[in-house]
Amino acid sequence: MADWTAKHNPDNMHPEQDILADIFTYLIDYKDFFLLLRKRNLFYLLKDIIMEICGPKPDSPNFSAYTSAFIAYGLYGWIEEWFTRGMQESPWEMTELLKIGI
Repeated sequence: MADWTAKHNPDNMHPEQDILADIFTYLIDYKDFFLLLRKRNLFYLLKDIIMEICGPKPDSPNFSAYTSAFIAYGLYGWIEEWFTRGMQESPWEMTELLKIGI
């Protein structure tokens, strides 16, 4: 995911919806890899990456850190459940569902 994070670094401004759709698109593009992680009980490694991307930063104020943690863990949960259910929805459908759910 280093390529993805370089493309979406803080210096580049991307609408939130585009970032979410890009995450789901990336996961589909590398679906076989992530399915293998899941099969080998290593899917939690994705959580670590998501936390690095959008989780709390050490210098964040408390409320901001709590909000970032909530969003990052929630996104991980959505992704994990999406994989569990066979990734039936497209990246844009998942983004729309996530927007409705928030």
